[in-house]
Amino acid sequence: MQSTNCLNCGSALEPSQRFCPQCGQKADTHRLNFNHIWHDLVHAFTHADKGIFSLIWQLVFKPGIVAREYVDGKRKQYFNPFTFAFVVVGFASVILIGSGFASFSGGSAMPANPISLFLDKHVNLLIFLNIPLLALFNRLLFRRSGINYSENLVLAAFTSGQRSIFFSMLVAPIWLMFHPPFYPFLAFYLFCWSCYYGWACTQFYSGKKTVSFLKGMLSTILTQVVTVILISATFYVYFKLFYKRH
Repeated sequence: MQSTNCLNCGSALEPSQRFCPQCGQKADTHRLNFNHIWHDLVHAFTHADKGIFSLIWQLVFKPGIVAREYVDGKRKQYFNPFTFAFVVVGFASVILIGSGFASFSGGSAMPANPISLFLDKHVNLLIFLNIPLLALFNRLLFRRSGINYSENLVLAAFTSGQRSIFFSMLVAPIWLMFHPPFYPFLAFYLFCWSCYYGWACTQFYSGKKTVSFLKGMLSTILTQVVTVILISATFYVYFKLFYKRH
């Protein structure tokens, strides 16, 4: 039975209304059971309008277009970019730690220290750090585009999430199976990421595509440089001020 009032906000409902005109909740809200929970879970991840799997597929071919349409107002059509980044970065971090691809405490030249141990367990924080940095450099490099910092964050979140998917599905398996030379492999991975982000920028911003592509690549390079500087500075401060040699 349809209630005469919305169970979410209390607004009056007409018998013909399927959704509350005030908050948008379904009018025929019923008691939860396992079937309803399972349906909602599957719907959230697979629905054509905003499912995460649909989004991943679209981000393969048109990352900048997806981000631009979200910024321009097509919010219901796509999975939320920040929720997307949070979910897939968390998933990729587990694989990253498990694969041993990025270890801050594995080198023999580095004495045991709490900084390395923390980064080994919370590498996801470094990935999340890249998102605001990317948006910042894009805001500076594309300042004439009229895109503000928050809108640049949308592009950074979508593409960084897709980068995590790429790592989880391709980079980590190759590393685990073949163990190629680390630094050449890392350089190739970062080059692929820079090209992908540059391509996304050609779709997101108006203007000459070559210029947008190069600026996008520069954003990823600057982000990587700043990340390395911040990590190095953290180690320097620790070993300079707090580390006690035995």
